[in-house]
Amino acid sequence: MQTELILHCFPGDTNSLSIILLAEYLNIDLKIRYLKPVNVAEKFYKVSLSKKFPMLEVKHNEGYYLIERSNCIMRFLNQTAQNNPISNRDQFSYDIGNQNLDFISHDIIPALVTLRALHMGIIEEDRQLDEQLNQDLLQKLTELELIIANQTDINLNHSDFLLYVTLRSAYDIPYLHVKLKSMKNSHARWQKLIEDAKFKSICAPFAPSLVK
Repeated sequence: MQTELILHCFPGDTNSLSIILLAEYLNIDLKIRYLKPVNVAEKFYKVSLSKKFPMLEVKHNEGYYLIERSNCIMRFLNQTAQNNPISNRDQFSYDIGNQNLDFISHDIIPALVTLRALHMGIIEEDRQLDEQLNQDLLQKLTELELIIANQTDINLNHSDFLLYVTLRSAYDIPYLHVKLKSMKNSHARWQKLIEDAKFKSICAPFAPSLVK
């Protein structure tokens, strides 16, 4: 059954970028459809159960189906691809990757996205919210560093693409720089990933130096 993969997403979204980078690395033909702000006329908003994007449309001869959660999309891509350094990882590395995906996407990205929106003027300035999100992020980044510290021998996996994009997004918030520079284990995985020649060429536009 021939299939066509279309990612419906918003420009600059952290989860969407990690999906796009992973697909490129896995040599998956992924078409991108960038959305305007969601409204009730959006076809996939109407049929979606979660009402959230990014969303992967899997078209085939008999119609289509939707994969609605970004982590599910990354797992789907990883399982769809064959004979590459990421999808062929052992089961333990795959399970660790799933654990990391869930922690980063559930505990870090929501606060990070809201904080970036505050700093970009997308949502109205709120000093109390800004301070609360900052405290939450610092705590969760500390927890992430502890998690990554125990994974020095784990092979690169699909979650490293989300880790990469998350650290890249956090770098755009100046007062997180000190915290980011202290996250040596997370940077070690960042460095391990960008030392991969193929990934380095894909991510060159998104890779500022985090540790100076």
